[in-house]
Amino acid sequence: MQEFLIKLSIFYYLPVLCVNLLFNSRDSNYITRGKGTMTGNLNVSSSKNLEMKQIKDLSKKCGVTVNDILMCATSSAISEYLK
Repeated sequence: MQEFLIKLSIFYYLPVLCVNLLFNSRDSNYITRGKGTMTGNLNVSSSKNLEMKQIKDLSKKCGVTVNDILMCATSSAISEYLK
């Protein structure tokens, strides 16, 4: 009986496997979207050092928090990198 169930399960499994292989797309890499494959090369950049006093003065001038300034800078850098 057990052998019969194994053969029966294979009979139903193969069509499901074939359909999945035909119609499911491969996982796509959202970091490199259309830029080719990942090479393993590092891309490094830096900026000038800012003093905390400059960031605090800017936040007071704009009427926002220091965290808002830093999050804006970080999100802009990530957005530019992923273009």
